[in-house]
Amino acid sequence: MAARLRYDHRDLGQRYASDGLYGLIKLRRYAEEYEQAVYELAKRIVSVAGSVRIGTGRPVDHRLAPSAFGSPGVEVGTSRPMRITIAAPTRHDLPEGRSPEYYGDSPQDWNPYHPNAGRPLARTAEDLVRSLNYQPSIASFGEGRHDAKALPSTPEILLVDRWALMNEDHRRRLAAFDAENRPWVTVVVPWNRADHQSRAAEVGLTEMVEATMPATLRRGRASLHSAAKGVPTMEAFEQILPQVAEVAAQQFLRHAPAAPPAEDRRSRTFVLRERDTP
Repeated sequence: MAARLRYDHRDLGQRYASDGLYGLIKLRRYAEEYEQAVYELAKRIVSVAGSVRIGTGRPVDHRLAPSAFGSPGVEVGTSRPMRITIAAPTRHDLPEGRSPEYYGDSPQDWNPYHPNAGRPLARTAEDLVRSLNYQPSIASFGEGRHDAKALPSTPEILLVDRWALMNEDHRRRLAAFDAENRPWVTVVVPWNRADHQSRAAEVGLTEMVEATMPATLRRGRASLHSAAKGVPTMEAFEQILPQVAEVAAQQFLRHAPAAPPAEDRRSRTFVLRERDTP
């Protein structure tokens, strides 16, 4: 819907003008052209910001604001799905001695930052992901997992409770996930430094994560390492989640199969039919 508004300034480079940012992102050999386009676009944004004065506006609830591009009734982000998966126990299958106050009847009820946070972490993650213009869906780990050889269907954020690794079945399935090498699934390990039980067991639980998910802990950027090694407060979680969400989205674009534009598919179909005609 925003195609007619495309910013086609030649300073962004000829390759950008012909292929767009998506084309530059998908092919590594265009890395320099991508950096040039981003740099020139950033300069243009700064220039416009310094030359245009906009009056003070009234704050709006972004969740209720209509799309600037879509038709009324079309929800922003429906074309950009992102899955949020929770790997945590319920209050019914906790390790011996673990307090149930952080858990509920479903893994999705897990609230590691209780009592400072008043609702499950999945809901906070959902709001953060939606604010980035993605359409989030929430699932428990193990629900609808794809075959290890399957192509990615959506970027994903996996939230892991260290205490889940005390369960042999959780540990086995997380180890299997770690071996699949799915870079479009980013891992965040929230923990509460005000939780006395977690703090007392931190060394042992951390070692268990390192032994179960070594590839995940080694993968990618510094933000991913920090997220996988432990996020100790809600404030830190809110800061790091947008970073890992964007990494998941970038990796998804890099590994997902690219479909040709609809007009290309129609052209090829026409040519094939023409050749098949006596």
